[in-house]
Amino acid sequence: MSQLDRDTQTQLAKYITERGKREEEIFVLAEDNHALLRQDFLKQFTGKSAIDWSAKFNQYFYRWADGTVRNVPEGTAPESFDTERYPTAFVGRGVKLDADFQKRMVLSYDFVEKYAAGWRNRFLDTYISLPEGANIVLWPGAAWGIKAASNLHIPDEEWAYLGDYSHNPDRKTLWTGVYSDPVAQVWMVSAETPIDDPQGRHLGTIGHDIVLTNLLQRTINDRIEGAYNLLVRADGQLIAHPDWMERIQAEAGKLKVQTSGNPHLQRTFDFALKSQQAATVVYNSTDREYLAIAKLKGPDWYLITVYPQALLRQEASALSQFVLLLGLTSLLIEVILLYIVLRQKIAMPLTSLLSATRQLAKGDFDVQLDTQRQDELGQLATAFTHMSRQLQDSFTSLEKRVEERTAKLKEATLLADQANRAKSDFLANMSHELRTPLNGILGYAQILGRSKTLVDKEQQGVNIIYQCGTHLLNLINDILDLSKIEARKLELTPTALHLPSLLQSVVEMCNIRAEYKGIDFLYQPSSRLPEGIEADEKRLRQVLINLLGNAIKFTDRGSVTLRVDVLDRSHDQVSLLFQVIDTGVGIAETDRQKLFHAFEQVGDRQKQSEGTGLGLAISQRIVQLMGGTIQVNSKFGQGSEFYFTVTLPLAEDWVEQQGTLANGDRMISYHGEKHRILVVDDRWENRAVLINLLEPLGFTLLEAENGQEGLDQIQSNQPDLVITDIAMPVMDGLELLKQIRQSDQYKHLKMIVSSASVAQADQQMAIQAGGNDFLPKPVPANLLFQLLEKHLHLTWIYETSGQADENRLHSDSTEVLLPSFVILEELLTLAQKGRFKKFTNLVTDVQQQDSRYQVFTENILQLAQQYQFEKIEEQLKMYLKKQLKV
Repeated sequence: MSQLDRDTQTQLAKYITERGKREEEIFVLAEDNHALLRQDFLKQFTGKSAIDWSAKFNQYFYRWADGTVRNVPEGTAPESFDTERYPTAFVGRGVKLDADFQKRMVLSYDFVEKYAAGWRNRFLDTYISLPEGANIVLWPGAAWGIKAASNLHIPDEEWAYLGDYSHNPDRKTLWTGVYSDPVAQVWMVSAETPIDDPQGRHLGTIGHDIVLTNLLQRTINDRIEGAYNLLVRADGQLIAHPDWMERIQAEAGKLKVQTSGNPHLQRTFDFALKSQQAATVVYNSTDREYLAIAKLKGPDWYLITVYPQALLRQEASALSQFVLLLGLTSLLIEVILLYIVLRQKIAMPLTSLLSATRQLAKGDFDVQLDTQRQDELGQLATAFTHMSRQLQDSFTSLEKRVEERTAKLKEATLLADQANRAKSDFLANMSHELRTPLNGILGYAQILGRSKTLVDKEQQGVNIIYQCGTHLLNLINDILDLSKIEARKLELTPTALHLPSLLQSVVEMCNIRAEYKGIDFLYQPSSRLPEGIEADEKRLRQVLINLLGNAIKFTDRGSVTLRVDVLDRSHDQVSLLFQVIDTGVGIAETDRQKLFHAFEQVGDRQKQSEGTGLGLAISQRIVQLMGGTIQVNSKFGQGSEFYFTVTLPLAEDWVEQQGTLANGDRMISYHGEKHRILVVDDRWENRAVLINLLEPLGFTLLEAENGQEGLDQIQSNQPDLVITDIAMPVMDGLELLKQIRQSDQYKHLKMIVSSASVAQADQQMAIQAGGNDFLPKPVPANLLFQLLEKHLHLTWIYETSGQADENRLHSDSTEVLLPSFVILEELLTLAQKGRFKKFTNLVTDVQQQDSRYQVFTENILQLAQQYQFEKIEEQLKMYLKKQLKV
């Protein structure tokens, strides 16, 4: 880690100290003035006086029949009161204008006029808020009580309630957060000081509004070249930052570091909180920056100047290059002059000098020349010898500096590696903690999804829960994937898969979002698509969902199209072209270079908040691993096209390799004897997910809360298979595996390790410890069934619903009342084009127009909700034939 030299560090500390004192002057001045004002107000209020405060109040104010109070310039009768120039005042409902209240109102009025007029150039206004809800303010024209909006209750405003005991028990000057004043239309902060009489009654609260325009401009613009400044409150409120001002203003001053989602900003803020001095300089090794931090008195703010370490390196590098170039130039000039002037006159001395030059060039500075000569050659030899010694000293110093820099570079590299390891550990722990509750959410969503008792609406709700949980799981995986990309450990795991099913599942998920936004979603698959391919199903699905999700997010009208075409096909592989086309906002030319950078988001800032900025970066890396590249065509304001081409092996045995059926038949049991399965997990919800998934299929389930209980269950009940967690109290899963594999009696027992720690290293550790397979959490039901089929050699029994649905549709076709031939033909066209939204809208219209079509529309809508467009086409063609016969 490079460190600043003492002089530079002292200068930087002096700079931030002086800068902090300048910026805090206005706040210190306000607090000093408040002390004097409070003292004077109390003196007037508690002192003896012969003034008739009721008469004085009537002189200044007039209460109208509707309960409002208007201040009247002295000598003006109520009848001639200018209501437009002097607006009404809101003093709160149920306020009694007793003598005490009237006295405070009059003193507030006198107080403001007496003290505030001279400060108008420093502070936007001076005011006093009374506990009952009245507020006296000095404006550039005259003092008056302000009229509150109908939805404004003055005692609930921060500048008012900072004076009461519950929010300010120490009765000291407090500062509000930064806010935008709707009347003055400027950013400001307010100082508030309570006034209490000797009996402890809260009489009112003095306030000053300080405009931050100049302070914010200085923070952004007054900076050292290459550095930048920012202001942040101790509670994390971001006040000024050159790259964040637009978002600060958009969020009305409520943007906090903790909710910004920016790790770099969070680290900078953490350094400021750790600072115990009024002004200090610290080094941020993670981001390689120097931070000059000053804490401003008053509002509890931190002024931070960020100075990148790269600037120091640039300056040092430029200086080194200049010195080296100057030295080499001088040497070259001297050699040239020596060659031209003395070549013909002195041959032998020149040969000696040239030999010394070659010696010097090889790094040997021990040059021996004849320096005893009294002529010009002797002087040149002396100068050359002196120069060689200087070069030797310079190179020695340079070598020492290089060694020091190398050592510091090694130290910085070590720190960076430690930071990367800490980040990886944090991400792994975060993933584990989030996956544990997600296991319960997704697990029970899968359990309920297999239920036969749910009605369609409830089933749809369960599907939504599962999709939302899956989306959250994908976000967690995105963060882990980014870590793998940075460590160059992201790898693909190709398996045989059914391509049409994968594409259809992506379409179903994305069509829901498109339908919610009111845009068309078009799916245009090639008729030559292969049935089975070898690819990483999870990664390919991830890429398509990322591209389609972005297209839907940035499209407010029109359509989003997924087009899959076959470019080339041989006997063992196929070249596929995937295109995602939208009619959205498009991408500006200047933003396209940042599209595939991590945490970079372009386009509408409101839509940027919907994602992490990782999707395209990760997708590009996945496609590159597949042998392709995501490319973009876009016209700003007209739409975009993202496309990529990959060549994948064909798979003929995808059904057998996946162990599932593509037609979606429901698994209800298995053939053969009943199997016992032991679930070992310290969390009951994780055990409950597995038990509720497996018990309905005919398995006998046993439970254990830790490895020791699991070992006891194995010895007493002898299960056929064990599913165990890793991290558990008493005895963890790895120790359980070790003891089972060392036992002659149970060493062949099938053991599946299930954990929320899904890093490749964790999976390998589980397998090396003796696990037969790894089951990630949240538990995917299909993968669980595949592992059971593999290790218990099961043959599943399915509830075949496809044929029953077909028979029902054919039998119903002879009984239902059909709409006109034209409508049937239009429905067929929409189904063939995959226009899901228009198709369902037309069927719904037919249903609403005539209740006699209810049987027909219910059958069609049920198939549409399952995206069974092939069955819909067959049914509609049969209906059309029937209509032709009629």
